[in-house]
Amino acid sequence: MSNSLPLYVVLGLMVAAAVLTVITDRLLSAVMFAGALSAFAALGYLLLGAPDVALAEIVVGATLSTVIFLVTLKKYRIFTVYLTGPGEPDGDARISGAISRALKTRELEPHMLRAQEDAAALLSRPGCDLVVEQDGNTIVLHREESSQYVKEIFASLEAEGFSVSLQDSLAQSATDYREGRA
Repeated sequence: MSNSLPLYVVLGLMVAAAVLTVITDRLLSAVMFAGALSAFAALGYLLLGAPDVALAEIVVGATLSTVIFLVTLKKYRIFTVYLTGPGEPDGDARISGAISRALKTRELEPHMLRAQEDAAALLSRPGCDLVVEQDGNTIVLHREESSQYVKEIFASLEAEGFSVSLQDSLAQSATDYREGRA
């Protein structure tokens, strides 16, 4: 029993790392916990007398996989859009499609959320990039600060047949956007 105690400790650490990987709400933390899980597995293989398997696990599982996940996370960017107003499923789908097409060239993943709050409250939320207020075929884009992506979204929504206007803290007009002056 005493000679298997280190193995039980390593198994306990593996279980803890696995649980933390699953329950964490941050992707970077999940990747790090998964890397730790692989490192603990390699230690377990070493304690079981399989140094060749332990070496393969530490190189591939703990190092290479973790680096690949970290590089992927570095490339993955989310653009958070809140939809407000009396929306309808067809309109929401058209808006989502237009925004997705506009952001595709920038390698951004749109995260569309339906909300009941007003634009000012939504813009104050951390991570909010844009608020789209829809009333039938009319759309008002709200933003707090300058965004290089809004011009593409603006044009894409107009191409979809929406009447689009812009309201932001910079007070730039929709005409400036249409004429490329913003």
